[in-house]
Amino acid sequence: MFCVIVFGVLAVASMMQDATAQTVHVVGDSMGWVIPNNGAAAYTNWATGQTFRVGDTL
Repeated sequence: MFCVIVFGVLAVASMMQDATAQTVHVVGDSMGWVIPNNGAAAYTNWATGQTFRVGDTL
C-alpha cells in the first residue's frame, strides 16, 4: 500500500511540474501577426529573446 501512495504522489508531482513549466508566447509581442517593414528579421529578433521548451504555446 505504501508503494501505491508513493507512486501516486510522484505522479501528481510530475504532472504539476509539467503544468507549471509551460509558457505562452505571444508571437511578435505587440507587433502581432503582421508583415512588418523589416520583414522576417523582426520575427527573428523577437525569437532570439525567447526560450522555447516542449509544452510551450505560441
